[in-house]
Amino acid sequence: MRDPTFRGAAGLLKGDYNGSAIPDFQATFNYANSSLRAHAEALRSGQSPSVVADATIPINLAFSTDGPRLLERELRVDITGDSLPLDLIPAFTDAVAQVRGQAAGSFTMRGTLKRPTFAGAVAWRNGSLKIVPTGAVVENIVASVRMARDTIWVDSVAGTSGRGPMRLTGRMYVGDWRDPQFDLHLAGTGAEVLNSE
Repeated sequence: MRDPTFRGAAGLLKGDYNGSAIPDFQATFNYANSSLRAHAEALRSGQSPSVVADATIPINLAFSTDGPRLLERELRVDITGDSLPLDLIPAFTDAVAQVRGQAAGSFTMRGTLKRPTFAGAVAWRNGSLKIVPTGAVVENIVASVRMARDTIWVDSVAGTSGRGPMRLTGRMYVGDWRDPQFDLHLAGTGAEVLNSE
């Protein structure tokens, strides 16, 4: 069947997800020749966009097809933000809660869906979070994380828990999303690592 062609726009205002406020969101998209192109912006309280994302994804949206939907062709994803919505993180995982602070950065993804490559960096300052399984609260977080090809480098995630400092460093290999590899090191001195019954 012939590949369809369409375009459209979407918007979401004053929404929430699992109790966390979602930034005002607007997006445009169009699809042609087995390629979906999208542009999205997240805004806080009517201000200028805090996050801007552009993507070109190779996907077959024909009503009937004998082949795969996700195509092994070049993809492009570009995301930049000077005020990333950290308070949404607990809505997607129950490992952390009460995530606060200011985060900014940029991120690109190239390659194919089966073998993506990454580039970018994210900085986090004045941060805090609660590690739900242990009950420990980490404050005064300053973090620097960067991505290059198939590796995420955790240059430093430092903060204090109780009266002692904690610091996480290392890297994660994500060339295969189904089987990621981790090489992370956590060090602390006099830090509170457990605060629960």
